[in-house]
Amino acid sequence: MSSQLKINNANCAAFTLVEVICVLVLIGLLVSIPLAMFTNSVKSHVGADANYAQIQNIQMAVTRIILELQNATNVTAVTDGIDYKYGSENRSILIKPDTNETRKIVLVIATSPTVFHPLVKNLDLVVSSLSYNSAQSILTVTIKSNFSDGAQKTFTTQIYKPL
Repeated sequence: MSSQLKINNANCAAFTLVEVICVLVLIGLLVSIPLAMFTNSVKSHVGADANYAQIQNIQMAVTRIILELQNATNVTAVTDGIDYKYGSENRSILIKPDTNETRKIVLVIATSPTVFHPLVKNLDLVVSSLSYNSAQSILTVTIKSNFSDGAQKTFTTQIYKPL
């Protein structure tokens, strides 16, 4: 009878616990590699979107300054910006600290009362400057900003404005 039991056991096919654990570990390793790659690609995509939005805001700030100065007269440099005359209004484009101590570019219209308009919202400025060279009629706009990857980038443009 005991020989009959041995024959039945020899025909049974089954995995040992060690084999099952090894297979599960291998499957886990194979799944973790694409998952890590996917996670990194999502993070880089989110960072690229934030950087792209920041660059768009900087381009918009420069464009708004150019549009504002198209019909300006009597452009003069002042501390942290420029003063000019737009039609009959005296205006300024200044770089001023915000309530949370970040810097932003604002349009100041000297009316009664004085009106402050941010030219661009959500612009993370580190250092910015507006300077006007009256001898050459060139306005220089420099914007240094923080980006999502921790880098700081500087954008400079010169605008020729004959007066």
